[in-house]
Amino acid sequence: MGIEYRVATESDLAGVAGIYLKAFPDSLQHFFGDRPPALQAVVDVFSLPLVSEPHCLTVAVEDGQIVGYCLAPAHASRIARAAVRRIGRLLLHWLTGRYDIGLTPLRLLAHDKLRMKKAHQEPGHDIDAHILSIAVDPACHSRGVGGELLKRGLQYLQEQGAEQVRLEVRPGNPAAVHLYEKFGFRTVGEIQDSQGPWLVMVRDLGGVGES
Repeated sequence: MGIEYRVATESDLAGVAGIYLKAFPDSLQHFFGDRPPALQAVVDVFSLPLVSEPHCLTVAVEDGQIVGYCLAPAHASRIARAAVRRIGRLLLHWLTGRYDIGLTPLRLLAHDKLRMKKAHQEPGHDIDAHILSIAVDPACHSRGVGGELLKRGLQYLQEQGAEQVRLEVRPGNPAAVHLYEKFGFRTVGEIQDSQGPWLVMVRDLGGVGES
C-alpha cells in the first residue's frame, strides 16, 4: 500500500519515540552511555510539542508502523512553556523510575539546552519556526521518506505564516546536510554543545519545493 503521511496523534508517540531511539545512537551514547532512557521518557518529550502545537508533528506510516517523523513547530518557544505546565507529571515520572535516567545525564542535557537557548537568541538565529527533529527508520533509508517528511514540514510552516525556518544539523552528517541544501537551506553559522558543533541552517519560505 505504500507509505502514508499524516499528522501525528498521541497514539503515535510511542512509534515516534522508537524511531528516535533507532536514529540517533551517537547522541544517546554521549548522554546516557550504554543505558539509553526508557521509551516513556522519549514519549513524554515528544508529547510537549504535540500539546503546544497539535499539528506540528508529521509521521510516515507503512503497514501500520511508524517509519519516520518530522517535528516542525512554527512556535518552538511554546514547547518550553508546555514543559513548565507539565513539570509535576514529568518530575513524578522521573522520581518513580519510569524514565530510567540518572541525575548526571539530566545535568548534561540541561546544560546543553541552556547553551542552545542562548545561541538561539543571537541575531539571525532567533527564528521561532524550526525543523526541530526529523528521522527515518534505518530500514527505510534511500526511499525518499526524509525528503517527503521535510517537504510536508515546510508546507505546514508556510501555512502557519512563518517567513523563515531554521534547523541545526551535525556537520558530520553529510547526507542530512545535502538534503537540507537541496531544499534551499543555507548555513548561517555554527553553535556548540557538549557533543560538538552544529551547523545552523536557515531557509526562506517563499516556496517549498526542492531547489
